[in-house]
Amino acid sequence: MPKRALAIRPVRERRRRRRDGTMTLSDAHLEELRIAKGRLEATSFLIKVANAVGQPLDKTVAALPAGARDAIMGATRAALDKGLEWALATVGTTRGTKARPWLHTTVVTASGGVGGAFGWGALAVELPFSTIVMLRSIAAIAQENGEDLRTPETRLQCLAVLSYGGPTSADDAAETTYYGTRAALSTTLQSAARQLTAALQGREASRAARVVATFVSKVAARFGVVVHQKAIAQSVPVAGAIGGAALNHLFIGHFQQIAHGHFTVRRLERLYGEEAVREAYEAIVV
Repeated sequence: MPKRALAIRPVRERRRRRRDGTMTLSDAHLEELRIAKGRLEATSFLIKVANAVGQPLDKTVAALPAGARDAIMGATRAALDKGLEWALATVGTTRGTKARPWLHTTVVTASGGVGGAFGWGALAVELPFSTIVMLRSIAAIAQENGEDLRTPETRLQCLAVLSYGGPTSADDAAETTYYGTRAALSTTLQSAARQLTAALQGREASRAARVVATFVSKVAARFGVVVHQKAIAQSVPVAGAIGGAALNHLFIGHFQQIAHGHFTVRRLERLYGEEAVREAYEAIVV
């Protein structure tokens, strides 16, 4: 290669190799990972909403009647069952396509304004719509980071983003770190991806449906915690000051940040390998 070509190669994109053969991240990619970790380990949705409405919501969430909790979980599961399929119907298949989060934020914010006019009882109608738009935004962010939305594994990764809701006291036994949550979902996600691939090839369709249902249930259990918080915030009187629109703005913004972080980590893992990226991630202080 001519010396001139070597001279203009961007130094920031060079990957470095240790003496033992493992890769180390370039300075530019370390900065991307630092930003990603800041997004993934950020303040929980509960704290963001509590700060917005000016009062703690932890005890209120715990005090929800069983019937209300069941209704919210039913709406959550219904939103996830078809949400990704509908969301992906409007996404192209070109990798690296530029995401437009502002558009999805505008739509979800508007739907929150409409839903807010009818109180938290409108959640069963508003939540599925908001979830579909959020998944559409998540898929666009994945695509921007080089993910192939035609593969079952990538599609399930989009759904999995809704599990990374940030630390919460709703379940002290649950994994709350990014890699902890990821590990908890990994086996079920990989199994579901394999079964979906087999189903697309005309094999084991019924088993694929069962495995995917198990994965969706896991996501719903984690996403449901955030939905509970959203429902409670819509029900407290002071929430009227910010309105359903502002609340939904927080809702989609929270998961867009997680999607940016998650798919940045996955993009870097494709370059350097999972072990090198996780080691660098855990060394970063945010």
